[in-house]
Amino acid sequence: MVVDASKSPSSESIAKRLDTELLLNWNKNGDAPGTVFTLLKLNKAGDKLFDSPLLPTWQKYIAYFREKNPRQRVNELSILRKHFSDATFSKMLLEAEKIPSKKALASDLLDDLVIRWMASETVPTKVYSWLRVEGTAENSVARGLYDSYLKFYKQHVPDVAT
Repeated sequence: MVVDASKSPSSESIAKRLDTELLLNWNKNGDAPGTVFTLLKLNKAGDKLFDSPLLPTWQKYIAYFREKNPRQRVNELSILRKHFSDATFSKMLLEAEKIPSKKALASDLLDDLVIRWMASETVPTKVYSWLRVEGTAENSVARGLYDSYLKFYKQHVPDVAT
């Protein structure tokens, strides 16, 4: 409803006010960003998460929550990974990265995801599969990420065969 109202010039200011009230109310109720993710039913969006008009509302809440609760750590990636497998999530991010309006968010999350894989020393065969590197062009985002990951892995986990 708020999303629809924000599209109309005559109701845009009301929509912004409602949006702000939602943020205030969630914070007042002590709702963590993970809870709000579920309240907005983003957990039901499946691989269409980045197409959801409610995703920006959730992102605004994360920013608001961080501002109002600076001592509480909020990791967007951790919340998202609770709802999506690495294979599904990396596919969603690679698809979202092709859309100019979603590219920055997708790139940031993809970088965070690869860093998480590095920290947990995820075996390259899994990363290769999750990024769907098979048959991709040499200059594709997936291929570049995988090549960087493989190089890192070989440097930091030299005793394991890849």
